[in-house]
Amino acid sequence: MDASIKPFSHSDHDGVWMTLNFDQLKRGPGYWHFNNDLLSNAAFESEIHNFWTFWKTKYADFDDPLLWWDRAKQDLRTLQSDARKY
Repeated sequence: MDASIKPFSHSDHDGVWMTLNFDQLKRGPGYWHFNNDLLSNAAFESEIHNFWTFWKTKYADFDDPLLWWDRAKQDLRTLQSDARKY
């Protein structure tokens, strides 16, 4: 990454110039798509409701709300993959 601030003649503000190389950035594990068909399944809906009721009580256990949310998404993915039993 390269960044610099340069004068910009058509404004009273300076311009910020950045060069980013996205090929060198670490990426996450991939794209997750929720199976919306599961929302019409009463057993799965009950399981999600129970999880979310419980998970809201864990908010204070995390220093960063984004970590709390990322962990919730991870657990929801597990619930979705376990939903094959329905």
